[in-house]
Amino acid sequence: MNENIVKKAEAFAKEQYNKYTEEPLWDNHISLVRDFALKLAEAEHADKLVVEVAAILHDIGYSEGKEDHNITSYNLAKEFLKSINLPLDKKELILKCILNHGGKFSDIKDSIEAKIIQSADGLAIIFDDAWKKYENKYLTSDEKDELKFFLSKGISKINLKSAVNMAKNQVDKLNRIIM
Repeated sequence: MNENIVKKAEAFAKEQYNKYTEEPLWDNHISLVRDFALKLAEAEHADKLVVEVAAILHDIGYSEGKEDHNITSYNLAKEFLKSINLPLDKKELILKCILNHGGKFSDIKDSIEAKIIQSADGLAIIFDDAWKKYENKYLTSDEKDELKFFLSKGISKINLKSAVNMAKNQVDKLNRIIM
């Protein structure tokens, strides 16, 4: 049953992500978020199905634009989840994870699953392959500022000790690139 739910979420998400042409979200960012989310779910003893589905759907709102994409993602996911046979509490938790992943609506009392999606999103930013083009290169002041912004954005989303531990070496490496 869970595998079927994940496959349906994947199909729906791919359809949405294909509408977003600025970058290949599915092949890179979503894959990273999903992988990190599942690792964190294991470490934190969280609901893996909730975490996986939320990771798959968390950025589908980009299909309609970047601004407030988490709200758009929430609304699109809410409609999609109506077609899925899941208990209401799991659907609500998936939706909360999606809405809160950007941090705008996050709360210290968020569920472990919501914190996992936030942290996995931050880890995906930090571990993105886009950083590789800056290795072994002299960086302009503008490039350094851009990289500092993205590194700061990624770090700000990481709110679990297990995720901090995953990020440590990469953050150190990226700080060396920026300096």
